[in-house]
Amino acid sequence: MDQNLMITLTVGKANSFLDEFVKKYANKYGLEGSARLVSKNQVKLIVCGDSDKVDDFIGLLYQNFEKYKIEDITVESYFRERDYRGIFRVIA
Repeated sequence: MDQNLMITLTVGKANSFLDEFVKKYANKYGLEGSARLVSKNQVKLIVCGDSDKVDDFIGLLYQNFEKYKIEDITVESYFRERDYRGIFRVIA
């Protein structure tokens, strides 16, 4: 079953987080959606995909709290408004 989530994070290393973590693991798990830098240290992710793979992605977020200096994380259900056409876009 598919799962759609909106994840908001405060990240100390936002650019490296987007480049090293989001691009790599969104691709590895076959997720689609988007990542956007909202402010200097705040990132908003829309993550859509198989629920097990989305859960694995979230688990990796928690495992990398210290590496990327993640200070705050909010995970909410998300009503999918559009088709991401099978890709994950990073907008910085």
